[in-house]
Amino acid sequence: MKKAISVREAINEIKRYKGESRLIEWLKKNSIIFIQPTQVEYTYIKDIFDNEHFRNNIITRQNILEGRPVADPFVVAKANAMNGIVVTQEKYKQNSGKIPNICEFIDVKCTNLEGFMGREQWKF
Repeated sequence: MKKAISVREAINEIKRYKGESRLIEWLKKNSIIFIQPTQVEYTYIKDIFDNEHFRNNIITRQNILEGRPVADPFVVAKANAMNGIVVTQEKYKQNSGKIPNICEFIDVKCTNLEGFMGREQWKF
């Protein structure tokens, strides 16, 4: 059975957006899809952060100073552990720490929302 899931760290990122009460309400109603990482996923996360390029792009000085959560490596690790596909609107950019770049590094499939809807054969 196919299902959409995310990671607990994504909740922390979403909660940073002030004035998004509808989104916060949706989170409360759908909190079951936000799953805690497994030990296997922590191994993949370590691999991502062991790569200096990704570490420097993901954990920026601003993120550290402001205590911002960073869900990207957790999302990629979850997809890797579950043989899943990451759905993101981020675009691959040479030499960046964007989600598609991390997916390529860890060898995880990645698509955008339009690609996801096509794979699932959604029709409107």
